[in-house]
Amino acid sequence: MIVASRRQCAAPEFITMAERLPARSSFHGVTAETGLDALTHAVEAYIGRFYNTRETRSLARQAVEAIYRMNRSLGIPECFPCIQSEDLPQMAAWAEANPVYPVPVIFGKEDFIRIVRRVMP
Repeated sequence: MIVASRRQCAAPEFITMAERLPARSSFHGVTAETGLDALTHAVEAYIGRFYNTRETRSLARQAVEAIYRMNRSLGIPECFPCIQSEDLPQMAAWAEANPVYPVPVIFGKEDFIRIVRRVMP
């Protein structure tokens, strides 16, 4: 469920995760997101530390593009039309005040708004 001020978008968790992964990954580099298999984290950490090459970065970008293609083929929307620009300050305040789980990067309000704009129409 995405709450944007007084409006709500009903979205199953797998759709919101599919929505967020490419947007977040392109913001700070390809990373495994909470909710994905722990093995992914281990492989990512190993490759990132020992095999951070042009080729592995290219493969990572291809993986993100594959996620976008899969989302389109499954009919998963690329944006949430229920989110309005005037909702962003309140949503950012909620996100900053109530972190749900540990994340690899801590976002401030401006970072949050920049990411959410990527999934707005």
